[in-house]
Amino acid sequence: IEKLKNLQRLYLARNFIAAIPDEIVEISKLEELVLDDNRIRDLPEKLETFNSLKKLSVCKNNLSTLPMEF
Repeated sequence: IEKLKNLQRLYLARNFIAAIPDEIVEISKLEELVLDDNRIRDLPEKLETFNSLKKLSVCKNNLSTLPMEF
């Protein structure tokens, strides 16, 4: 992830992803993160510190709750 610092858009839909790593916030210029149709159950609390993120899409996942910040 450390080599992706200039990445602005990341599309990982339909990849059977079960968790979002905390390190995702290290992609400091990421503005759009699409994780639709995966197996994600929880969103990491570190996402609240992700200042550059403008769009987060997590449709069709197994989310049971969202952090209060969302």
